[in-house]
Amino acid sequence: MILIKALFIVMATVINKTLIPLFTTRGLSATQQYAKAKTVTNNLVTNVGVFGVMSPTTATMLTDIGTGQTLIADIASLRMQIHTKEQLLEENLKLVNNNMVYQYCPSVKKTANGVKSVIDLSGLICKGFGPPKTMVRFNNTFPEPYKVDQNIGLRIIQSLIPSDVLSRAKPYGAKSIMCYRQVGGAAPATNNHPLAVALVPFSKLKLTDTNFIAADIGKTVYYIYCWVDKDGKLGPESSVYPYVITA
Repeated sequence: MILIKALFIVMATVINKTLIPLFTTRGLSATQQYAKAKTVTNNLVTNVGVFGVMSPTTATMLTDIGTGQTLIADIASLRMQIHTKEQLLEENLKLVNNNMVYQYCPSVKKTANGVKSVIDLSGLICKGFGPPKTMVRFNNTFPEPYKVDQNIGLRIIQSLIPSDVLSRAKPYGAKSIMCYRQVGGAAPATNNHPLAVALVPFSKLKLTDTNFIAADIGKTVYYIYCWVDKDGKLGPESSVYPYVITA
């Protein structure tokens, strides 16, 4: 009996030594991490007689947590404002382009009555007299997102445009678009992304990414873009575009 009791005491001692507190954040969004940290801190406040005064103090920790939660709210508000501005920009750009193509061009054509020099005065380009096609834009631009849709969880849709914004079409020589994609981990860099996966090149200036799982929620997914010519040659790489994966 004494031997059994001693065995239990030894086991209890071993168990106590292996009870290590953990603050796990894997799979949690920033909002969930702050909420969890706030719950733990409030519990430490309630049980100060057990745990004593913490360092940093629980008051300081609650202030830091509150700051983070305010930043999340501010970012969400700003993101919505940016989304609204991007929609307004798209509508305005479409209006300006349509007026140029369907209003100004016919008017200038009528006034010029076949005289190229008159058309040149307007700054418009005569059909068949445009600049020769070169690979300059291919070699000096890259695709970049101008509109991002995350209205549905575990889905990110990016509408792309050449970085020089001279047109909404791919530059001469660009047959497709390469995208390097990385979920989580340390942020990659332009021309330095060993953990990123190269997606199959695509031709349309839009990327719909639904290749996420529930465990990815709260993580950041990074995208890097470049043009691809008919021979597989790549243009310059874009900046890194990060987005938080939402539920």
